[in-house]
Parts: sequence; structure tokens; C-alpha cells
Amino acid sequence: MSGDNKYVVSASDDKTLKVWSLDTGDIQKLNYSIPASNTIIRFFLPLLPLLTKVIDYFFNWKSPGEEIHSLEGHSDRVNAVAISGDNKYVVSASEDYTLKVWSLDTGEEFHSFESYSHRVNAVAISGDIKYVVSASYDETLEVWSLDTGEEIHSFEGHSHWVNAVAISGDSKYVVSASRDKTLKVWSLDTGEEITCPCEYEMNCCEISSDGKTIIAGDSGGYVHFLRWEN
Repeated sequence: MSGDNKYVVSASDDKTLKVWSLDTGDIQKLNYSIPASNTIIRFFLPLLPLLTKVIDYFFNWKSPGEEIHSLEGHSDRVNAVAISGDNKYVVSASEDYTLKVWSLDTGEEFHSFESYSHRVNAVAISGDIKYVVSASYDETLEVWSLDTGEEIHSFEGHSHWVNAVAISGDSKYVVSASRDKTLKVWSLDTGEEITCPCEYEMNCCEISSDGKTIIAGDSGGYVHFLRWEN
């Protein structure tokens, strides 16, 4: 969804990308054929990054069909993408066991994090634009310096792979959603964790902009809203 709450973007197995008006439901701006299904998208004005297998595409959705960048570097499917709050960096997480940091302006690759021995499922960038948090099939979360690419922390505690991560707006906490049927809240500084047991495998998570609510979706079809206090 766009930051002004006016548009929704959808990516489909029919290999199309569409931008919809949230008010009317009409297709707006972009109705574009893409080269692969199983596509991951993130929306921010005025660019629309589109992550597919191997290649990352960026489109100007206000000029339908205009491709801004095509970033080639991964050797397998891209599972997740995060964009820094200043709109300067994109981080992509891939099944080729790597994370890559790209310049949004030029498409230049800044870093490639290659310490993983498993597929990388999820990635998030802290609000202060200092850290990247990623999650993998190896059941861990890794904290990296966005500036240097250096690994800072490794958080262990899940007993199955981690499907999603989110970072609070104050860059103090990380939430992870796992197939081990838990949500975990971690201190980004210390790695201290709080575990929330769940009935189903947890597929996705987000933190509200005010940092007070955790939203998570599970494999049973439920969306959970958890109040985060202290």
C-alpha cells in the first residue's frame, strides 16, 4: 500500500503487476506484464521495486511501463526486499544464501553478505538506517551493519525457520515470525527475547508506526494484533 493510503499494488501468478485505487477499486497508473510469477513487491513513491527470481526490477509507477533499474546479481530466487527510510538503499534476500545492498539511485551493489549456509527468507532495515536484520532457514536472525556489511549479532532461539522479521520505528526491537509457532520480540542491542506461543505457524509480522502494536498472520488464516507495552 502507498504511504498516502491511496493505492494498492498486487503481483500475481498471471505475471502481471497492477496498481489499484483504494477508493474506487479501478486499475490505476500501471498494468504491466512481468517476467516471472512468485513476485515480491514494495511500494513507495514514486518508484516501485519489483523482486523476482534472480533479477530485481524498479519501475516508475507514475510513468506506466518505464523501467528504472534492472539489478542482476543473485543466482537464485529473491525471497524478500527492504527499503531504507531515506529511500537510498534496497536490501534483497535470496535463496542463493546471500543478502545484497543496492543503491536505489544508481543500481550499484554496495555489499553482499555471504555468511549464510541456508536460504535467506526475510529482511528488514532499522529506522535509523544503521542495521539490517535478516532471517534464514537456519532458524537464526542476523544483525548487520548497513554501512560496512559487518555481522554484529546472531540471535538464536527459534526451532524452525523464520518467515518474517520487522523492526520497531525506534530501532530498539525486532519481531520475528516462525514456523515453530512462535512470535519473538528481541532487543536489537542485547538479543534478549520475549516469546509469544501461537497455535499455528507464523507467516508474517509488522510493527505499527507508533511501536505499540504487533500485527502477525498465521497459517490458520488468522491475523493477530498484539499490544506491545514496555
